Amino acid sequence: MKRVAVLSLVAIVFALAPAALNAQGLLGSGLPSFSGFLGSSAACGEKCGGPAAGTTLYIGWMDDPNGVTASLTADDTRTRNLGVSQARHRFRLSGLWLGGTQSVPLGENIAFLASGWYLFPANQSSLEEYSVTSRTWSTKTEWWFVDGLFAFGSGNAQLLAGLRYDKFKTKFDDPPAGGIGAVTDTADAISYGIIPLVGVQYAQAGGNSNLLFRVVGIPTLAGSFKYRENIAGTSLEGSGNYNGGFFLEAFGEYGFKMGGSADAGIFARYNTTYGKANVNLDWLPAAISLDFPLSLRRSSWTIGGKFSLNFTIPYM
Repeated sequence: MKRVAVLSLVAIVFALAPAALNAQGLLGSGLPSFSGFLGSSAACGEKCGGPAAGTTLYIGWMDDPNGVTASLTADDTRTRNLGVSQARHRFRLSGLWLGGTQSVPLGENIAFLASGWYLFPANQSSLEEYSVTSRTWSTKTEWWFVDGLFAFGSGNAQLLAGLRYDKFKTKFDDPPAGGIGAVTDTADAISYGIIPLVGVQYAQAGGNSNLLFRVVGIPTLAGSFKYRENIAGTSLEGSGNYNGGFFLEAFGEYGFKMGGSADAGIFARYNTTYGKANVNLDWLPAAISLDFPLSLRRSSWTIGGKFSLNFTIPYM
């Protein structure tokens, strides 16, 4: 049901929100180019009775062998006595991204963009390392995010500012027999990220093609992290708020006209996230509360293509 709800949100954003972009300016993986629109130079806008608009669908393959590392470490007397002073998960990230973007003009030099992305994962095995031993898990990952972004400026360069809500959840199960714990053990790690977006982009458009490069980032991370793990009939579970970290995303795209109102292109995206939090975990059934500093690192490369249809908005 969650996957259906997220995909429905992407479809609504993708189909209904008007975009103030022309064929030269409809670029970007969630953050398009506004050259032409912000400078009031849309090729069809004045001639066709309204600003040029567009709808874009993105599809791309993501892979990163160093995808996720989540570490919980609390090396004190109680955790050493319980044998739980460290737990670190590491696993590869890969899968197919599907995304859609739309934008709305708010003035001659400002626009608002909405976008949504959902990952269809190719789940990988995870290695979990404890203080003195380790075990492997099967994983089931859910990752999606939505953006709201303002773009300011005219011409080829724009300033970007907005917010991203990012949900990343991994369920761990099916550990091997003969190691620590039991084969029925499970674990869950859930990150709710609230990521401010600040950056710049530059777009260059020609008669039949266009090129874009964009960077956004922020030296902090807000949101929360929840963790639960069963170990042979006992469990650790709790949550904490992010209190630091950073986010960085770089994006490049090349597009070309296909004829009429359609264009297509390719894109590449890299992003990396680092979050810090103090997670208060309850050790059950012992009813002991333990504070674990958390560090979460996540990175990914995505390469794919886009297809867009451009039209006018007569009522604006």
